Amino acid sequence: KFLVTGHTQNEGDNVHSVIERAVKRFKKSSPIYIPENYFSIITHAKKTDPKYFVQQIAHNEIFDLKKLTADLAIHENLVNEKGEKVPIAEICVIQTEKEKPGLFRYKTS
Repeated sequence: KFLVTGHTQNEGDNVHSVIERAVKRFKKSSPIYIPENYFSIITHAKKTDPKYFVQQIAHNEIFDLKKLTADLAIHENLVNEKGEKVPIAEICVIQTEKEKPGLFRYKTS
């Protein structure tokens, strides 16, 4: 699901705010030299339980979506089953199925 700009607020907004404040506090006392500093800051950013869980990943686990769109030839000329142009900028929800990799369903409202 995609949030519509200016129309929504989600629980992630509060999480980001708490983390940003924790990073600012940390930077006042010490610079951040390595990404592992962020792991510690984020893990301890929330004062009450349950604390934030941070899953560390390796560089090779990061997925390049720009490369995927190029590989799948996803571009502005997509058409749906009715032959209508897919309004990519208006899509709010996308559904995919592992069994049907070339097919996706979408909603614009």
